[in-house]
Parts: sequence; C-alpha cells; structure tokens
Amino acid sequence: MEYLVVGGVAANSYGARRTTEDLDCLVGRERANLEKLASAMRELGARIRAEGVSDEEAKVLPLPLDGWTLANHELSTWTTDAGWFDVLTNIPARDGRRLGYEDLAPRSHLVQGEGFAIRAAALEDIVASKEWANRPKDLEALRELHEILSSEAGAHRDRPAIAGLVDQGHPTLPEQGQAPEPRPPEGHSLGPLLDASFPDDTTPAGPAGPRDHN
Repeated sequence: MEYLVVGGVAANSYGARRTTEDLDCLVGRERANLEKLASAMRELGARIRAEGVSDEEAKVLPLPLDGWTLANHELSTWTTDAGWFDVLTNIPARDGRRLGYEDLAPRSHLVQGEGFAIRAAALEDIVASKEWANRPKDLEALRELHEILSSEAGAHRDRPAIAGLVDQGHPTLPEQGQAPEPRPPEGHSLGPLLDASFPDDTTPAGPAGPRDHN
C-alpha cells in the first residue's frame, strides 16, 4: 500500500515527545490503493468520527467505506476498533501548496522496529505543514521539532520505532542497517492499515486536499 505516516505520530518517530490521540495517514490516490486501505479499515470496524455524532450513531450510519469515499475527501476522520485513524490525500507546504503522496514519498524515511516497518514523511515536511497551519498547538509542537531538526543537521541517524499505534505483528522490510530497539506497544493495533510491503528502501510513487495533523 502506498502511504506515509504524518503528523504527531510521525514526529514521535523522530524523537518528539508531544503526544497525539490519532494516527494520520497520507495515502496515494490510485483507486486500487484506496480500495486496499478501505478493506483494511472495514476489517477494523472503521466508522466516521465527526463532531456531534456519537460513536454508537456512527456505527449505524449508511456511509459506504470504499475507495470512492476516501478519494472524494481531502481529510476523513475515523474511529476504528484499534484507535482513531485519519486519512489525508495531501498536507500543506510552507507556502500553502498542497503536497500529495507522490511529492513527499521520495524524501520519506523508513521506520523499522521489531515485527513491523512503515514509512514516515520527512521531518522537514511535517515542520512545514505545522508552520503553515500556525495554530497555537502547532507553535507549541514546533519548538521541539525545530530543536530536533537542528540536532540532526548534516547527519543521518537511525529512526526510533513508532510506538503505540502500529501492530508488532506486521512484517518487516529487508534490513536497512541496524534497526533501533522498539518501545513496547501501548494497546493500539493499526498495523493492518499500514501494509508496508516495499521490496527495498526505494519508495514507490503515487498521485495526490486540508488540515495540519497533530
């Protein structure tokens, strides 16, 4: 599946400590890719998450969960049996341009842990989206993210594993050097949504609507 983890969970993979309640996933908009994601979401009992709609009400809403539904929303927010999951088709650059999967994938990073491997958007792109959003919570997060960027300037290092929102049972990718020791999962199991079946460390491309992501 063509996807990138973005927002707060991706920031955590670079060492940020600010917590978030959901997992934000930027997806390639090819129909087959979206159908694959929709199928995984249905397996986890996904239902829409919206202000003013209770979870019990959402469970009985006649809203189809398929590739067409995901393709026609720049952002859709969902509750699954494993936790909150948000699907995005783009994130903003510093100048407000909307960048999709195909724009961000070439500079994304492999996050590898024991039993799983996923792709996270580059920290620079996460920072840019928060700078454009410029909300109080973004400004709070940016202080720490800028410190991390400064400490990493000119250096490449292994990325820590994302904890808590990825299933430990997910298959790993081929070794990309020594993988960091993952932190224990904390109860969520969204691994089936993130089928990171890349054959190597090259990232496939796939085409790319608004919000920044915690």
